[in-house]
Amino acid sequence: MPDLETLGGALFGALLQLLVDKLDSPPLLHYFRGRKLDELLKNLRSKLVSINTVIDDAEQNQFRSPYVKAWHDEVRDVLLDTEDLLDEIDYEFSKTELKAEYQSSASKVSSFESKMKELLDLLESLLNQKIVQDFKISSGVGSGLANNVLWKTNESSSLVAQEIIYGRDEDKQIILKWLTFEKNNLSILSIVGMGGIGKTALAQHVYNDPMINAIFSIKVLVCVSGEFDVFLLTQRILESICMETDNSRNLEMVQGKLKEKLKGKKFLLVLDDVWNEYREHWKALQTPLKCGARGSKILITTRSHRVASIMESNNIYKLEQLQEDHSWQVFARHAFEDANSKSNSVLEEIGKKIVEKCQGLPLAIETVGRLLRSKSSVSEWEDVLSSNIWDLPINDSNVIPALLLSYYHLPSHLKRCFAYCALFPKGHIFDKEYLIFLWMSENFLQCSQQSKSPEEVGEQYFNDLLSRSFFQQSIGLFQNCFVMHNLLIDLAKYVSGEICYRLGVDRAKRVPNTTRHFSIVNHSFQCDEYRSLLEVKRLRTFLSRFGNYGMSIQELITNFKFLRVLSLSCCFNVKEVPDNIADLIHLRSLDLSSTLIKRLPDSICSLYNLQVLKLNNCRALKELPSTLHELTKLRHLELKGTTLRKAPILLGKLKNLQVWMGGFEVGKSSSEFNIQQLGELDLQPRHLEQLSILNYCGTQFPGWLSDKFLLNMLSLTLKDCKYCQRLPSSLGLLTFLKKLEIGGLDYIVSIDADFYGNNSSTFASLETLWFTNMKEWKEWQCMTGAFPRLQSLFLINCPKLKGHLPEHLPHLKELTIVECEQLVASTPRTVEIEGVNMKTSSFDTLLSHTPLEYLGIRRCPGMNIPRNHCYHFLVELIINECCCYSLTNFYLDLFPKLRNLILYGCHNLQMISQGHSQCHLKSLTIEKCSEFESFPNRGLVAPELETFYIRGLEKLKSMPKRMSTLLPSLNNLDICNCPRLELSEGCLPSNLKEMRLLNCSKLVASLKKGVYETNPSLKFLSIQKDYVECFPDEGLLPLSLTELNIKDCRNLKKLEYRGL
Repeated sequence: MPDLETLGGALFGALLQLLVDKLDSPPLLHYFRGRKLDELLKNLRSKLVSINTVIDDAEQNQFRSPYVKAWHDEVRDVLLDTEDLLDEIDYEFSKTELKAEYQSSASKVSSFESKMKELLDLLESLLNQKIVQDFKISSGVGSGLANNVLWKTNESSSLVAQEIIYGRDEDKQIILKWLTFEKNNLSILSIVGMGGIGKTALAQHVYNDPMINAIFSIKVLVCVSGEFDVFLLTQRILESICMETDNSRNLEMVQGKLKEKLKGKKFLLVLDDVWNEYREHWKALQTPLKCGARGSKILITTRSHRVASIMESNNIYKLEQLQEDHSWQVFARHAFEDANSKSNSVLEEIGKKIVEKCQGLPLAIETVGRLLRSKSSVSEWEDVLSSNIWDLPINDSNVIPALLLSYYHLPSHLKRCFAYCALFPKGHIFDKEYLIFLWMSENFLQCSQQSKSPEEVGEQYFNDLLSRSFFQQSIGLFQNCFVMHNLLIDLAKYVSGEICYRLGVDRAKRVPNTTRHFSIVNHSFQCDEYRSLLEVKRLRTFLSRFGNYGMSIQELITNFKFLRVLSLSCCFNVKEVPDNIADLIHLRSLDLSSTLIKRLPDSICSLYNLQVLKLNNCRALKELPSTLHELTKLRHLELKGTTLRKAPILLGKLKNLQVWMGGFEVGKSSSEFNIQQLGELDLQPRHLEQLSILNYCGTQFPGWLSDKFLLNMLSLTLKDCKYCQRLPSSLGLLTFLKKLEIGGLDYIVSIDADFYGNNSSTFASLETLWFTNMKEWKEWQCMTGAFPRLQSLFLINCPKLKGHLPEHLPHLKELTIVECEQLVASTPRTVEIEGVNMKTSSFDTLLSHTPLEYLGIRRCPGMNIPRNHCYHFLVELIINECCCYSLTNFYLDLFPKLRNLILYGCHNLQMISQGHSQCHLKSLTIEKCSEFESFPNRGLVAPELETFYIRGLEKLKSMPKRMSTLLPSLNNLDICNCPRLELSEGCLPSNLKEMRLLNCSKLVASLKKGVYETNPSLKFLSIQKDYVECFPDEGLLPLSLTELNIKDCRNLKKLEYRGL
């Protein structure tokens, strides 16, 4: 038979190929021949081939003629109904294969026959319509637009972040200059320009510039798009800073957290693709953003000048289209293998005409360039240039012709995958694997090549779309997260039509009856719109992203029998799964993650098409059905964050299954699931990457815990297994192990050679190693050559450990030793150590041979700071509760690059000395140093100091001299529990914005009009726990003050109105 993929490049060309393949499959032929119905199959196959000959032309013309579009949509629906029927027949065949006693009933066969005849009549009617006579016929090699030549694919294609943006150097420098030289408290710049002009790319390049990293201590980039939800946006900003999920339940809670994170910090916030036209929404989002340090910036990208004005932009920068020469540079980079068109002057001439049609829009130029990279002949380039798609009347749809043209030149199987992305809202960040599993569940992946798994085929499809710029790598924490440009989301919606529907975004009065794929992407929708979904009887996809999806799971199952994908993740009203889940015979993907289910019904094991089952974070779920192994097509089982007591022992029979496990609760009695049985599960241990064994009560670890069974282990935790007398042998041979955490093993006395295994390069990939709460551990035999990649080593509460640390750790960056009194810390002399927080008797040992940046020392009574060295590399120093007799004077000159200094609980410290200016110091804290009396005689010279905290200095009587001159950048002064301290006239720096005074009675009493003479900037003053009776005196408060906070002043009897 002919390969339909070379005949029909239309959106449903791949579906036609799939249907014909199914009709030719031996199981289906056998099923129908045995019932003398094979003639129906031949007729159906013939009609499908006839449809295929005209579908290419119909797809292209549907956007010009409503009659062609109506015909095209009817064909689409019949093809999808045909796939439903063939899948139902295939399910019946699978059932007879798995259940020997099962036979299809006569009524079932009769129903199949009746439905097939109905489909044949519909196809016949469609083919006989007069409009079909006007279509161009594709035959043999095909003249369809999308497949004039075979598509060139590169299986290993991947996106490399573009290092160059042509024609934007001047734009970038203007924005960088604004970001780095403006001195306002919080200023806002908006980049305004039409869609596809490169606003996001420019903002990303600015965001990643090294100059920005040097200036801002916090930077965040958030794609806004669509609805300006203040709560969700605040939460996303906070999560980007904290690098973890936030569970705040209301706006006040999340804004409080964000305020704390930003307080006193200089930050850059990029809000990409903003559409908000409600000033009150912006005001609400701004509230915590005002707590940042002076010089904080917000960079906005938007298509609208009105939006830029509403967002109170200090500056608006209009981004123009690319100039002709820069447009050509972008095109040549993507269209030619070596970005050099000189090899073919004819192609260059055609290419320049194509570039002219792109009107200086980088996204359009790049996408068309990627398209032409796969076409090498002059005729193919001329076809693109002369395509009538450039002239389609689609101005009202936000679709750029160049993008539509690139879409049309995709192979049919990629068109289906791309159009499916119309389910996503704008700005949606998606996981690569997640999308591939959706495609797999919708049967979009053509796996006719037996050598490739569906996952591998899906990855090839994904990389093909990625390399053609339909997807973009997301800027964020995770490597496999991607986004689509908003114009490409618009394009996906445009080509998919009514078949994909996003509740809360697409804003129709009702869900169209022809919808097959449905998602809830916004919590603001009309009830009538949602209830109309019940009339959509042939729905294939139901994706919900919100806690309550508006109907019961029973209703879902009853109304949507054709579901392939059902995702109810985070739907907290799902508490049980009904037995009739088995009615969803087409179901291939089921996601019940973060629901309240306690069990799965046994009937779920009759979903023979199920490929993906996600049960992450199901806290109440403790066991799986014992016959789960009957799901023979199951490929992916996720149990992250779900702790099971019991698992099906025969699950290992599913040889294609990959399991992502959470935890197991293991018992000691024979009736309970025990740790030995865990090894018997046969869950393809080669896929196991993370394993934690907690509170195990045995005396030895199981034999399967070894390099033989844990080939791909990345992270291993053995914690509070108090009775184990030895560690598992040969852990050092786990080639890919990156993190090992061992703690609370009370019976471990020695770690010897058995720990490493017989190998010259043991723990070859280990980066992080923890030993905590090892009460009896005395000996650590260090092996030469071990830990060649170790970056972080933590030894905490190992009180009996003696000897030395490993001596050669060339990549060590972080070393933490706490409460290991008998350990001799032979610090590795590595090239770079970024973080050390350890108990040691010699300061000089730590710093004389290592370019250390951060050092924290806690409870080290014998610590000494020699004055014969200058510690140039140290950026942050924390000395905590070091009551050593020698530390009476802290010499600032020893630390010329210090940015943050904290001296806490140093009870013998009396003074700080300084001979030279401290040009880098930004934050200084001196707290609970009871003997501290004085600062340098000539004053503290720190021109960049921004925050100054003085707390619990009982003997300190005066602040540093000449603060108004020597501390010009100081904006935050916090003084607490300093009973003798007073302020002198004219001592406050001119830029001081905030001052907090707590339990400093003499200091408050010394506040006079003259104190503020050199400070015109004070905005915030807080006075707490003072004995003042009347406050404030007339003329005391500066005119600049906007906020006065008086708290816990129990003797206060009168507020002087003349002073206010």
